[in-house]
Amino acid sequence: MLETIIIGSGPAGCSAAIYLKRFNKEVVVISSGDTALNTAHQIDNYYGFYNISGKELYQKGLEQLKALKYFQIVIW
Repeated sequence: MLETIIIGSGPAGCSAAIYLKRFNKEVVVISSGDTALNTAHQIDNYYGFYNISGKELYQKGLEQLKALKYFQIVIW
């Protein structure tokens, strides 16, 4: 049974999906496949990462979600 739909896979969407999956909730993330993080040159202390580019941070968030076996729908 689907319990949660998250719109957007940016920092807020990834964080929400990670926490919900850790609490064993069924999560679907709907996104365009792009995020403003891709243009950020440096971000400090988000998801516990320091001095990381936005693109790297986005990829790390997606890696965490994939490890939790979430489902994503990408809309172009």
